[in-house]
Amino acid sequence: MVFATIKLRNLILFLLIIISIVFISMEIYTVFSNTVNADIYENRILLADKFGYDIRDLEEISDIIVLPKSATNEFKEYNLIQNSSGFDLIAYLGLSVVRYRYKQINQDYILDFIVKDGRLIGADLFNSESYVYYPIDVRNSGEIYGTD
Repeated sequence: MVFATIKLRNLILFLLIIISIVFISMEIYTVFSNTVNADIYENRILLADKFGYDIRDLEEISDIIVLPKSATNEFKEYNLIQNSSGFDLIAYLGLSVVRYRYKQINQDYILDFIVKDGRLIGADLFNSESYVYYPIDVRNSGEIYGTD
């Protein structure tokens, strides 16, 4: 009986943690993607600050990219990374979007913001040496672009 109570308590605690993470991700996504025009450079600085990165002195490269028309396996893997950061690109399949990139000098990491009609719809870290993408919330105390 005691063991069952402990298992139930742990399960409830685990579920509360998962629900909290989902709500926090949704809140970050909703606040930043719906209220801030991410096509404006100063707003991207604020967004980067909120995510723990300082892009003020970094070169910005912007390009228009077209997302695939269907969710290929490669796209699904990439979208899982976006999902980890509170974004979902499925609704934008086949559409043109703007990617803003910021590379830290002498570092291999690039911060990407993906924007559609002023709305932040995605963000990630890209390792230009290993060609691996990471969620924006996976960082070591902001050391890559860090404001910490």
